Amino acid sequence: KSDTDKRVRPYFVLYPGVGAPVSEENLADALVDLDYPLAVTAAAGDVDDLLALIDRITALLWRWAPTDLPPVAGRPVVAGPLRYPPGYAPPLLTDAAFTPARQYTQLQFVTTVHT
Repeated sequence: KSDTDKRVRPYFVLYPGVGAPVSEENLADALVDLDYPLAVTAAAGDVDDLLALIDRITALLWRWAPTDLPPVAGRPVVAGPLRYPPGYAPPLLTDAAFTPARQYTQLQFVTTVHT
């Protein structure tokens, strides 16, 4: 894009979520599993830039797993890979509050953390 183009350049914002216990418990109740969500709002000046940004974000985060997590109550913490929540399909949206309008979406990822 040129410096005279008034459309916003592609950008994203990360929003970490709050963990919640998973509904499935193990038989020995030895592990505590929590699902931690992560939302990423991606925005751009046109659909092509937004789709390219989504591809870059997904390439970096899909199946990435946090490492070197501190122990909790002396027990190791292991996080699984980031994935989309079941059935999630991010919609492409338009924010007409800006001139020119911005294209955006919110990507949602979740990881299961085991202690």
